[in-house]
Formats: sequence, C-alpha cells, structure tokens
Amino acid sequence: MRRMSLGWVGIGLGCAGAWGQSRPAERRWEPVGRFDSPEVQESSGVVKSRRYAGVFWTHGDSGNPAAIFAFRENGQVLARIDVEGALNIDWEDIAADEDGYLYLGDIGNNFAVLTQRYIYKVREPDPFAKPPQPIKPESIYVYTFEGRPFDAEALLLIRGELYIISKPEHGSASLYRLEAPDAKRPHQLVPRAVAKLPLGRVTGGDVAPDGKLLAVCTCDTLEVYRLPESGPPVFNDDALLGRVRFPCGSVEACCFDSDPGHASRHAGARVPDDDIILTAESDEIYRVHAADLKERVNFR
Repeated sequence: MRRMSLGWVGIGLGCAGAWGQSRPAERRWEPVGRFDSPEVQESSGVVKSRRYAGVFWTHGDSGNPAAIFAFRENGQVLARIDVEGALNIDWEDIAADEDGYLYLGDIGNNFAVLTQRYIYKVREPDPFAKPPQPIKPESIYVYTFEGRPFDAEALLLIRGELYIISKPEHGSASLYRLEAPDAKRPHQLVPRAVAKLPLGRVTGGDVAPDGKLLAVCTCDTLEVYRLPESGPPVFNDDALLGRVRFPCGSVEACCFDSDPGHASRHAGARVPDDDIILTAESDEIYRVHAADLKERVNFR
C-alpha cells in the first residue's frame, strides 16, 4: 500500500507520533527504531532471518527497486541486496523457510487489474558480505486467478505450502492456499479459498519458525493464532491466542522475533511466547510484547 497524497502522509506521521507519546504503563507496543537509510521506502514486508542472529529482512512495494534490505531492529540497515531477474511490480510481503530460502511476494494487486502474480524464491544472502552480492531467484511461482482477481498483502509458508490473505476493500479477508493443479507444472499455481478471517484489510502476516503460531496484522490490529497440526488454519476464538489494537494507520508488516532453537517452545501454547516486530510505511519499527498479547487473550 502506498501513500497517495500529502494527506495520507500526514496520517502516517501523526499516528506514529501518537505511539511515541503514549505512557509506558498504557503502551501495548514499543517504538524500537527507524530505518536509517533513505533507500528503504515504505517497508511492506518483514521477516526475521533464520540464519543470522538479530537480522531482519524487508523490501519496498510498487515504485521501489527489486531489492531486499537487511536491518537490525533499531533500524540500522546492514545491506541492500539486488534481486536480478525479478521485477517489483508490487512486492507486499516476505516469508522464510528452515532450508535457508526467502520468498518474495509480488502479490499486491491494487484495483484488482492484474491477472497474474509472482512469488520469487531466493537463497537467503549473507548480509555482511562486502561488497553485497546480487542474487537471482532459484524458482519463480506464478499464480493466476480462477475467478475475479484480488489484492493481497500477506504471504505465509505453512508446512511447506504457500498461502496468501486477500485484502478486500470491504468485508472480511480470506485465506487462500496456492495449489498446483497440474503436477507437471508445479510452479503454476491457483489460489483456493480455505478460510475466512475476522479481519478486513490485512496488511501482513508471519508464521513462527516452529510452525505452531500465525500472526496477522492490519493497519491498527495484531492477532496471533495457534495453527493446527494438519489442515488449513482456523480463525476462531479457540485458536485466538492474543490481540492488540493500536492507534496507527500505516502498519504494513509483522514477524515473530523468534530465535533459532525454539522449535518446541510453542508446544501446547495457550499464549504466544515471542514478541512481534511491526514495520510501518512511515519508516518506524515497533515491538509488540508477548506479555501484552497474553494480557488481552479475550480482548474484543
């Protein structure tokens, strides 16, 4: 999502200021940084590295280069890595797997005019390499719509399968599994609806590294759900582990701040154990503490 006017910029900056002015006793989030490089424009996806401690990855959306940026949670940008052979038509989210790959979701579709969308699978690069080396996609997934095209800003990897969450202008969002109808063309996918969400304009999502928790954010809400051991996610009160609302209008992405080696920490969890990082179009980076999510399990 892009800021289309000075008025929208003002909304983004204004709500960021409101966050910073909240008293700590009332705060359900914590401002922790701001991107220190002008190259990072409108962070629209975020994921924590599975290979490098304390490193996160982000990217811009439409109008920005086909590049990913490594950064610390305080906003220090470590590297820009160009992705050769890829186009950034509207990159909206990024996911990671346990085999060292990142998935770049060119899934945005403003006004639902595009009939094909793309996901680029790349080997996670070394953010400390000097000079930074460009990377090329190892796989390109293409999905086409069986019905009317739709916009999406959340890309998820659940048990090795790709999912997206729609971003409707009105009504509830839907979760889609990207399926390959033809076994001979495994990278040619179609979205198949598998669940409805109790949220509308979803702007980002992430799955915990152990595959047991799912976080979904909108511009002003963060929810965390327990994932079933098999089958698609469900979004009901039994699966809901926590919710936080915040007075902001520019949050675009979220990810778990999980460290390697936590593969069993969510087993049987009734509440989240990890903090969650949020990034906003207005360059701010925020942390939602697990304790705040725990305190608001039944908040409506």
